[in-house]
Amino acid sequence: LGVGILCDAVYFNPDGAMTVGLCLLGVGAGVLAQYVVRQNLVGCLLCSLLALVCIDAVRILSRLLAGGGDLAAMLSLAGREIAWSMVFVFPVYALFLWVFRRVPKKTVL
Repeated sequence: LGVGILCDAVYFNPDGAMTVGLCLLGVGAGVLAQYVVRQNLVGCLLCSLLALVCIDAVRILSRLLAGGGDLAAMLSLAGREIAWSMVFVFPVYALFLWVFRRVPKKTVL
């Protein structure tokens, strides 16, 4: 929710789509992590990759439907964006894992 609001605040011509879209992606990633993939680095990489592909697919399709842009150029740019974003999954995962281990857990009696 926070990242979506930030994106809508920073991008030109905000319409609230990033807030709603990123909330839906977050719900989807949560369901995927809870019921489909393991909650480890590989699962995090998979969820991140799927979310990034969904974001770029929507951006590319919206530009193609609006009648602008070269598909090859957009796919090339999307590929580079996804690759660079995936690099940052490792430190973000490490940070969240560190915080998770520091937070006390409820004990079940």
